[in-house]
Amino acid sequence: MSGITIALVAGVLIIALLGWVAARELKKVAALEAAQREKDQTRMSNLRISVDAIARAVMSDQCDISEGALRLKPLLDATDPNWVDRSDLRPILVMAEALADQPIKDARQALSKQERMRLDLQRYKLEAEHSNAVKGACQALVRLDS
Repeated sequence: MSGITIALVAGVLIIALLGWVAARELKKVAALEAAQREKDQTRMSNLRISVDAIARAVMSDQCDISEGALRLKPLLDATDPNWVDRSDLRPILVMAEALADQPIKDARQALSKQERMRLDLQRYKLEAEHSNAVKGACQALVRLDS
């Protein structure tokens, strides 16, 4: 065999080997992407289950209106970035934003008793004002999930 023939055969073998390696790597990438999609779908499913459970708890008075709104807002942010544009869900946003600056856990415990009572009265007033609207929004969420 001449040098040119050997070089051509070697070139074809190298190209074939590179093609095989590329195909193998593309398969790996496709498998990783499929696994990530499945993981994302599972996460979204779990988020929707949480939204449904909290909405049902609010509707049946097993969860305070304020707590429900504060828990639903980040879940809705994660499941549908456009939810804030929906008028039927707006009461959840209004309630959550109204309560966003209220301290929780250790920060709340650090407040004086009078300050905690003042914040509680503020929260009770908000709950009374928005109770029906938030429950209606929760009803819309449950209907969407069905």
